[in-house]
Amino acid sequence: ARHAELPDLLGEESAVPMGTAAYMSPEQVLGQRSDPASDIFALGCILYQLATGEEPFGRPATFAGMKRRLYHAPKPPRDIDKAIPRWLEAVIVRCMEVDRSRRYGEAAHVLSDLRNPDQVVVARKSALSNERAWGAIRNLFRRTDEKSLVGKAASSAVRAGPPIVLAAVDLANGSDALAGEVRNETARVLAARQDSWLACVTVLKTEIVGKTPDVDESGRLVYLQRLVALKDWARPLHLPEDRISYHVLEAVSPADAILNYAEHNDVGHIVVGARSSSALRRHLGSVSTKV
Repeated sequence: ARHAELPDLLGEESAVPMGTAAYMSPEQVLGQRSDPASDIFALGCILYQLATGEEPFGRPATFAGMKRRLYHAPKPPRDIDKAIPRWLEAVIVRCMEVDRSRRYGEAAHVLSDLRNPDQVVVARKSALSNERAWGAIRNLFRRTDEKSLVGKAASSAVRAGPPIVLAAVDLANGSDALAGEVRNETARVLAARQDSWLACVTVLKTEIVGKTPDVDESGRLVYLQRLVALKDWARPLHLPEDRISYHVLEAVSPADAILNYAEHNDVGHIVVGARSSSALRRHLGSVSTKV
């Protein structure tokens, strides 16, 4: 990598790819050395090596050997070790996409998935592997601009907003006008950055003393009901599944639960509403004030 605002002295001196062959991204192999997306690819290579004990591409010493990663995917981690969780394999595969626009947009996104494995879209892996395989076959029979394989530079994307947005919505009594306003504000924040990630959070308040009931009067699981309500609330945002996650937090203090989640997952922006009703404000208004 190099400083984006300084001359690339090494690049000017030699046409040979600069970097460690084992972790070099496809765009770096082609001489593009200033894209932050290359760091995500290198992180994927390191995760691959830590998980499998093997380097995904070895350490090729020739330019032709380095270029193989544009067309040939490494062996899937679970083919090497079945003990590797599917969610971890999905994270690694996404980091190591040849098309950099399909990688994680930020290291913070990778960290969020590693900390919340239940939210990783596992089904994504097989679809991408198949697509990449067919793409490699097509490229054998037609001339392709190799630079088109790696996609556009991530540095050209709009990055005006925070990488991770947390929307805290109260759904204890269903989706109401305030929940709708929180959704509208969330949509506005997300529009500032097309690769931002949304964490939808609602808090299931528990009792300080005694056991909080797991089911309602009809025998339905309260946690599951709240999770379904959260997904229904977010549906009008029309976000792809790899840009959104859902979390029902169980806590005595909703404000503390929201803040702890935000701190633990490096959230850049929190959207939360405040009740205007004095009857509810004593209980819920303090949540928004503390957050």
